[in-house]
Amino acid sequence: MGSFVPRPILTPHHFEIAQNERGYWVVKDKEELVGGVFLTQKDALRFALFEVAGDSACVRVLPADGAPMYPAQRGREPDRRQRRLDPGQRPR
Repeated sequence: MGSFVPRPILTPHHFEIAQNERGYWVVKDKEELVGGVFLTQKDALRFALFEVAGDSACVRVLPADGAPMYPAQRGREPDRRQRRLDPGQRPR
């Protein structure tokens, strides 16, 4: 009887790279399991590409338009979703 050896299933991480308000480059995967903070964009990109075995389709660099994507504060970013207002209802 042959032995059954399961093959590992690799799901690639999808990374986003953005600059925070303090000028550091933040790398996060979509599931927020892997990431880091780097001094330069080059180092952040190098890390992300290493983690995805060079597959640049899995790495996205967000534009540096002056608005920080990731705040430098600790903890999770506050929920910024807006609630829907019924017609005639005023915002709080």
